[in-house]
Amino acid sequence: MISEGLIVWNRRIDLLHYAEHKLEKYVAEGKITKQQRKKLKKIISKMWIDIWKFHPDNNPLLEEAFELNFG
Repeated sequence: MISEGLIVWNRRIDLLHYAEHKLEKYVAEGKITKQQRKKLKKIISKMWIDIWKFHPDNNPLLEEAFELNFG
């Protein structure tokens, strides 16, 4: 059985993936500029790093790999 903390964490991950998808869609449609995209992408990247602190298992090796990829 999956713990409730893991379910909530996975939901947050899904929302960040959705935010990245919408950001790229808005850039492609010309609704936001590339400069705005850069600023928003930096915010989303910080959110990826911040959300890792709330992972129920908090595996140090996974955390290091995560920060190397998104930090």
